[in-house]
Amino acid sequence: MKWIALAALLATGCTHGRVMKDVSDCDPLTGEDRLACSACTIQNKAQGWIGLYEYRPDADAGSRCVRVK
Repeated sequence: MKWIALAALLATGCTHGRVMKDVSDCDPLTGEDRLACSACTIQNKAQGWIGLYEYRPDADAGSRCVRVK
C-alpha cells in the first residue's frame, strides 16, 4: 500500500528538483509557470551572448530564472 502512495507522489511531483535549460523542457509545466519558464530559457537561443539561464520551478518566485554563466 505504501508503494502506491509513493508512486502517486512521484508522479505528481515530476518537476521536483529539476533544472530546465531549454524551452522544450517547460512542457510539463502549466499556465504562468510554463510562460515564465519559456521566457527564461529562450534567452539560451542567443548562443551564450547574454549568458546561459536555467529555470528552477522549485525555487522561490523571485529566483526561479537563474543566470548560470
